[in-house]
Amino acid sequence: MRDFDEAWDVVRLIAERVEDYGRRPDMCVSEFNRVRLTIANLHHAGITLAEERLAAKVDAAIVEWVRSGGARSGS
Repeated sequence: MRDFDEAWDVVRLIAERVEDYGRRPDMCVSEFNRVRLTIANLHHAGITLAEERLAAKVDAAIVEWVRSGGARSGS
């Protein structure tokens, strides 16, 4: 991502569109334009179908963002 506004757009899109039974990934913008997403099992049960569903929804939101022109040149 080229700047903070673009990183924030991704975080906002994921926050609006990605939810699975009340859970969302942890999201962090750092170093001005880097987005870190963490999907964790709150019960320390490893990766379950719930985490896989959440990850698939994150992937779909990012694909939507890229296709809408969100990823500008140099991303």
